[in-house]
Amino acid sequence: MEDTLTGDTSDEVHLKYLLHSTRVLVRDFGCQNRPSVPEEVTGH
Repeated sequence: MEDTLTGDTSDEVHLKYLLHSTRVLVRDFGCQNRPSVPEEVTGH
């Protein structure tokens, strides 16, 4: 897979953007179960 958004190859960078996108979707879709989405990548 090629990252054309950031040009970065780091897994940590990809996970950072994935977590951000997930938080936005949880907020904007008004998820009723209020899932816990970490602010940053840990344990990687």
